[in-house]
Amino acid sequence: DSSVPSGFKAKCLPCLGFLPGDDPLAFGFVDPVHVLHACHIMPAYHYGLTPDILPPSISCRFNEKDVDWI
Repeated sequence: DSSVPSGFKAKCLPCLGFLPGDDPLAFGFVDPVHVLHACHIMPAYHYGLTPDILPPSISCRFNEKDVDWI
C-alpha cells in the first residue's frame, strides 16, 4: 500500500493488501520471475473485516457470512 508511509525514516514496515476482486490482475497468471520466495507477513487485524474486496465465496464457512479480513 503506497499510501502508507514505510521504511526506516517512517519507522514502519510496508503494508500489503488485496486487489479488488473485479480487477483483471487479481486472479491471473503469476510470472515466476515476480514471485517472492520467502517473507514474514504480520496480519494487521486492527484494520478489521470487510465484505468489499473479494466477490462472494462459494466455499466460505456458513457462520463467516462471506466476510474477509482487510
